Amino acid sequence: MERRKAHLYTLTLTVRAADNSIIEVVPQRLGFRHFEYMHAMGNSVGGMHLYTELERYPHYQGGFIWDFIDQALWQQLDDGTEHLTYGGDWDDRPCDYEFAGDGLVFADHSPSPKLQEVKRLYAPVVLTASDHDVTIENRNLFVSTIDFAFTAKLLADGNAIWQADYRFDVPAGETRTFPIDFPSVDAAGENHL
Repeated sequence: MERRKAHLYTLTLTVRAADNSIIEVVPQRLGFRHFEYMHAMGNSVGGMHLYTELERYPHYQGGFIWDFIDQALWQQLDDGTEHLTYGGDWDDRPCDYEFAGDGLVFADHSPSPKLQEVKRLYAPVVLTASDHDVTIENRNLFVSTIDFAFTAKLLADGNAIWQADYRFDVPAGETRTFPIDFPSVDAAGENHL
């Protein structure tokens, strides 16, 4: 009797930059992945939500952000101090100037403001608050929110005027709404949940 080996494989369509509507015509038996869906140069990563919204398609596998960290070299000055340098700082011509400054993290490993936006969009738990409740969408595949601490705050002119801590159990992959007993608010000033 002849034995055959079972082979597991995944066919994936990988695109660099394309109209996101292409996912509509990709067969679901194929994975769909963006090779580079964001280039984090300068003050960019805006519009990334257009890509993370594609996660509603089961065959969407995400994408890659170019780059994680800025590329720079430390240069020691005559007075002994050091600073980070980019293209052209070493009198190299031609060069790409600040083109290597395209990371979510600065070259000294400190986070750039772009990292906050990516963190929010990659968050596996999404909260939507109203005047009287909060809807929690748990996008985790295996973990419930029972061990998470949720803090509800009411801010007036940027200052917390009320706060309460909660524990909500939302199973993996589910969405639930819970009541929040927010206090009544004086209309004066700017108020935020």
